[in-house]
Amino acid sequence: MTYRVYAIFDRVAAECTGPQVIFSAKNDGIAQRIFRNGLKGVRHDEFQMFLVGTFDDEKVRLDGLAKPELVPVPPEVAADA
Repeated sequence: MTYRVYAIFDRVAAECTGPQVIFSAKNDGIAQRIFRNGLKGVRHDEFQMFLVGTFDDEKVRLDGLAKPELVPVPPEVAADA
């Protein structure tokens, strides 16, 4: 299966930094959930998520994009909304 690879950019530090800077997910929706859950208690507007490539776990192949793509992360919606 091919997974999408993402990087978290810290806008205040102006670099990709932190415990889970690079991660993979099946699609953008799952990546957005991982991003929101990983930044609980932190200001989300200080961070951005970028798609940086793909990883094929069967071929053990990592391919980077020529230019990272910003993935917008919508705010969490309340369960009763």
